[in-house]
Amino acid sequence: MKKTIFALLFAISSLSATSLVNTKSQHTVSHTINKFEKIVKSKGMTVFAKINHAKGAKSINKKLRPTQVLIFGSPKAGTPLMQSNQTIGLDLPLRVLFWQDKNNTTWITYHKPKDFISYHNINNKDKIKNKMTKILKMFSNKAAN
Repeated sequence: MKKTIFALLFAISSLSATSLVNTKSQHTVSHTINKFEKIVKSKGMTVFAKINHAKGAKSINKKLRPTQVLIFGSPKAGTPLMQSNQTIGLDLPLRVLFWQDKNNTTWITYHKPKDFISYHNINNKDKIKNKMTKILKMFSNKAAN
C-alpha cells in the first residue's frame, strides 16, 4: 500500500510543463471553447462543467486574461477505467484549458494522457492512452481551426 501511494505521489509531483500539450487556436478563447464543447457533445460525451477563471478574478476586482476550463468525459468510457483502478478518478473526467497569452494568442492545453495514465495500474493501458491521445488531439485541432 505504501509503495502504491508513494508511486502515485511521485508521479503526480514529477508532472511538469513537458507533460502538457499546447495547440494554438486561430480564434478567441470563447469561440474556441464553444467549438470544442460542440465537438464533445456531437460525439455523445458529457460536458460536466465549464469554469471561467477570468470571470472569477473579475468577481474579486482582479484582471485575468481569458482563461477557461472545460471538464468533459463519458461515463461509458470512464467507468471501466475506474473499475480497473479507482485512482484514475483523479484524472477523470478530462480537463482542457483554453487561455490567452500576453500576445493575445489563444491556446488549448491539456495533460498528455500517457503521463497520467502511466501511474494508474489499469487494464489495457496502451490502448486507452492511444485512444485518449487521438481524441484530444482531434478535438483540439478541430476547435483551433
